[in-house]
Amino acid sequence: MGNLSYAVNGQTLENDHVTVTQGTMWIPSIGVESTMLKLPGTHGAVTGGLPVIGERTLPLKLHVHGAVESQVSRLLAIFAAPELTITRHSDAGLLSARASLASLAVSETSHPDLWADIEVQLSLPDVFWHGTAQSLTVTRGGVQPLDVSGDAPVTDAIIRVAKAASVQVTDPASGTGISWTGTTPSKAYLYIDAGNLAAWASDSVSQWSKGGDDVSGGVGYPSAGPLQICRDTPGYRLLVTGSGSALVRLTPAFY
Repeated sequence: MGNLSYAVNGQTLENDHVTVTQGTMWIPSIGVESTMLKLPGTHGAVTGGLPVIGERTLPLKLHVHGAVESQVSRLLAIFAAPELTITRHSDAGLLSARASLASLAVSETSHPDLWADIEVQLSLPDVFWHGTAQSLTVTRGGVQPLDVSGDAPVTDAIIRVAKAASVQVTDPASGTGISWTGTTPSKAYLYIDAGNLAAWASDSVSQWSKGGDDVSGGVGYPSAGPLQICRDTPGYRLLVTGSGSALVRLTPAFY
């Protein structure tokens, strides 16, 4: 299928007997879920917060030609695994997404060694494709541009700052954010995890997974919702209160 190829759990779908055919969606459809409030005596409706994209479904169509029985068995084993990560490789690079099998149908064929078509529906619970995690230094105290690729909201940012009694992180495009308030930790660094609404203190400069002293009780977020860094006309931007610098670790997100 051109320069586009897929792998599941590191196993390439295509080979000498299997091709991905037309009907496979390069960008899965997007469905927006929003709360609309109707006020008596008013025209139209009032939106209730940011629009949210629901779980997406990726359709894959595979044509098997020759060695049908063994190839179908191979593909069934790949897609029926307990945990799935699908990888998409194109001219734009390598992207991946967590997935789960929604359905799989094998067409009837008159002879098991001639051909078969397989239609697979994969659910993408995390909605977006993701690139390689990267770390960015952000100057605190003003809105700063983020040199990161992607076009979808970033929801998994972890922010590391020097220990402090309070920190507020805001996305200017959406008004979402995450904050921490509490007693200044004894450890050197404070980590705030927007994706899991967690925080911890550590002396390590690279404690990107939860560890050290758990201080999640001080985490909060504004009425617009937990931090999602959205791309707008200038690109991705972020505001971190305080002085000095913050280190932000995130995974670029793509539609």
